[in-house]
Amino acid sequence: MASGDGTTEIVAGIVMSVLGFGSILSGAPVICCGFAIFGPILFIVGLVKLIRGPPRPAYLPGYYPPPYYQAPGAPPPTGQRGYPPAAPFPPPTQPAPPAVVTNEARKRCGTCGSMSRVDAKFCTSCGAPF
Repeated sequence: MASGDGTTEIVAGIVMSVLGFGSILSGAPVICCGFAIFGPILFIVGLVKLIRGPPRPAYLPGYYPPPYYQAPGAPPPTGQRGYPPAAPFPPPTQPAPPAVVTNEARKRCGTCGSMSRVDAKFCTSCGAPF
């Protein structure tokens, strides 16, 4: 039943105080005397909460943006605090065509007969030295 700013306690304290003191003055049963005791206490608690202001949040450090991480191949985000400014991307390059290897650039292994590169010192198939 408690509120953050104390208004609920103030209203409940006033209502309980009026009922408690009214029942005492009108000769009602003694059960309502509890309202006359706890009503003013609740009213004072509400006033203290109202004077102190809204509940203070727990200590929160200042905002620190998350570390910048760019996914591979994704353009960097722009206009967001904590991120690097947008830089122009170089134009995409065409992949190099595969090198055409002819038999002139290869040599045949004397042991197994498979073809290997000219600069190879060992056969790529059987491992025999050239």
